[in-house]
Amino acid sequence: MISIKCRKYAEARLILLFVISILCGLLSFSSVSRAKQGRWTQKAEMPTPRMQLATAVVNGKIYAIGGLNGGPLSVVEAYDPQKNIWTKKADIPTPRSGIAASAVDGKIYVFGGHRVAFEPLDTVQMYDPEKDKWTRKKRMPVPIDRMTTSVVEGKIYLIGGWDFPDDVYATVFQYNPGGDTWTRKADMPTARGGHAAVVFEEKIYVFGGGTFKETTHGGIRYFDVVEMYDPVEDRWTRKPKMPVPNIGLGVEAVNGKIYTIGGTASDNVSRLSRVDIFTPDDGTWLAEGGARLPVARGGLSVSKVNNKIYAFGGASVLGVVPKVNEYDPSVLSVTPQNNLATIWGAIKGD
Repeated sequence: MISIKCRKYAEARLILLFVISILCGLLSFSSVSRAKQGRWTQKAEMPTPRMQLATAVVNGKIYAIGGLNGGPLSVVEAYDPQKNIWTKKADIPTPRSGIAASAVDGKIYVFGGHRVAFEPLDTVQMYDPEKDKWTRKKRMPVPIDRMTTSVVEGKIYLIGGWDFPDDVYATVFQYNPGGDTWTRKADMPTARGGHAAVVFEEKIYVFGGGTFKETTHGGIRYFDVVEMYDPVEDRWTRKPKMPVPNIGLGVEAVNGKIYTIGGTASDNVSRLSRVDIFTPDDGTWLAEGGARLPVARGGLSVSKVNNKIYAFGGASVLGVVPKVNEYDPSVLSVTPQNNLATIWGAIKGD
């Protein structure tokens, strides 16, 4: 009789613990789950895989220009996010990688880069998507590779870059497409190349990058530096540092947030899949707050259409990546970190 009672008591206790575990799991779901902002979706692959390319948007289409894959490329391909298709366009006259590109008034301007390793270019060429035609423009003040460009009030700001292995630049040049003229502006506080930049509320934010001038072994020093440029005041301001040093990353701004995507880690080997989120209004970072890039890579290019970010190409540890991924920041992804079966198994083992 006693053994039967004990067995029934043990069974009742087990059932009670099981019910409690379910209730606890439901009540504490957020504590055993990991919420990430955004969701990645794979899109049609690039017809020509490449890294160190440039992308620019005109009339809702993203133009992928130049880049590197076995050597500098001249290929230009247009991606239509609505139809998820690629279209071949007229080649850029000068094959090159490490370039920067920006669109103004329906035209795309491509700057610098290199055609031969360690020989930066001062070449500027303009592409007219309507005519599918290239036109040469006034040369840059100096040859530069791995710089960045941003557009504010119809002017293009060319920021930083390098002439590997001779020099790293902090220079800022303003290009006026209307007059085809160049104007020198206040230098960036941190000379660097391989950085990324984005415009937020008419200010330019510059992220990461690196230099080879502050090392003693011929390597590259990676930066976690963030600096903001005010074109009206022609003045730079230091902002809170990135969660990790990064080079060859992509960056875009959507709905009051800036997303830094992918890149290469400071060991100069590991590629990154992380998405960090910066809020300019209060200067805060949410480290790895975004859903991870499906393929870790650096040397990619990103562009925004209809508040969705598209990541193109780049290089993983296995080589050049043809992938195109769409990131929707408006989606909240929740990944379970534990489950009730695990909890139940632990209870059964007691």
